[in-house]
Amino acid sequence: EFNGQGARVAPDDWNVAGFTRATGHPLQTFGDGTPTYGGTPTDKSILRLCQELKTRGYKVLLYPMLQVDTITPQPKPWRGRITPTTLTAANTFFTRTNGYNAFINWYANLQIGGVYLKDNIDGIMIGSEMVGMTTYMSAPGVFPAVTQLKALAASVKTAVGAGVKVIYGGDWSEYHSTGGWYNLDPLWSDANIDVVGIDCYFPLTPDLPQTQIDYAAVQAGWTKDEGWDYYWSDSVNRTGKVMYGSQTYAWKNVKNWWNSTHTNPDTTTTAWTAKMKPVWFTELGFPSVDGCANQPNVFIDPDSIESFYPRGSRGRVDFLAQRTALDASIDYLNAQNALEPNFIPRKFIWTWDARPFPFFPDLVSVWSDGRNWKTGHWVQGKLGLSNLGQIVADLLKKVGYDTTMYDVTRLTDIASGFIINSRQTVRASMEQLASCYFFDCVESDG
Repeated sequence: EFNGQGARVAPDDWNVAGFTRATGHPLQTFGDGTPTYGGTPTDKSILRLCQELKTRGYKVLLYPMLQVDTITPQPKPWRGRITPTTLTAANTFFTRTNGYNAFINWYANLQIGGVYLKDNIDGIMIGSEMVGMTTYMSAPGVFPAVTQLKALAASVKTAVGAGVKVIYGGDWSEYHSTGGWYNLDPLWSDANIDVVGIDCYFPLTPDLPQTQIDYAAVQAGWTKDEGWDYYWSDSVNRTGKVMYGSQTYAWKNVKNWWNSTHTNPDTTTTAWTAKMKPVWFTELGFPSVDGCANQPNVFIDPDSIESFYPRGSRGRVDFLAQRTALDASIDYLNAQNALEPNFIPRKFIWTWDARPFPFFPDLVSVWSDGRNWKTGHWVQGKLGLSNLGQIVADLLKKVGYDTTMYDVTRLTDIASGFIINSRQTVRASMEQLASCYFFDCVESDG
């Protein structure tokens, strides 16, 4: 609690893994007194939510997520930045008291009043995007964090049983290999891992302005450009000159990785075999800004060191850009799954927030991240909306104008829609819109 007023949550006070408000580690606060994160949900609320979802006929994937609660030297860095410097540090991260293993195993074994969480979920994530951990080599070809994740998968599978899928979600840049070593293959091929999970944020368009990104461009991006046939790795020679052209691997071509055997730099073949397990996209999403298909993994959060607009973006809110990227990607992936039913049978859109819209994002005094909603990966409250520029563009298209004949990029206001209830000219429609949104139509070059 942050206000010092002795707040109590009814009917059950906060309790997680035996920690109470008095004994739990409090979140840090920024200078204005707001907390860095929303905190960990109480155990009972998680169990009740999963029970409720099951009664409504949903399948449930429990996704405990590690957050890095630091303000200095860097505020709120991505968990993928956690990188050990020694073998001991890599192992201790998992095995120490209240370490990572304890965090995940708590949920795998959680029961309250004889009701087990495992009986109310269909899958559980043992982690995701821990790139700095899984790529750390203590010796050539030795990845201690991957070995620890294998052991964690075994303990979780023992706890939840065969009926609950156990999954690790590799980052889009992590799942494949590192430095030629297929470092995660021992985990992917492990008998206790049921699914290859990938948090899917592949760059799909080559840093284009949004005016050049449409449905077709996004679909095409899945099977071309950097990361499909190759990945360009830049290096610097002794004179300081940047050398280009080192082809390594094609991380965007998941099907090629999935449908192949893998050989390490020491010529050993990994335990992975072609089509060994299904691939799930445990996250798939785009920020709602222009250029989102160029770099889907970035987001805007002024409180985080990770805050960026996508490459090629002009920093504008664009719900249609987000919707177009999602539509094109989902259609492409559905077509792929029709060809190979075990390839990507599941994908999870990131993200639909359980907090009630529009109270989230409006109540920023309750949820301080509400201010990030308009540019973030959230989809609730956006998929049915458009913006002023798209409405004007649609009107102009109806009378034969193509995209080279007008510029609506500065008309960025969000709009629910525009109703034309009588026969009228496009000019009259534009004048109605201009009276509400205060813009001018300017003719140039005839």
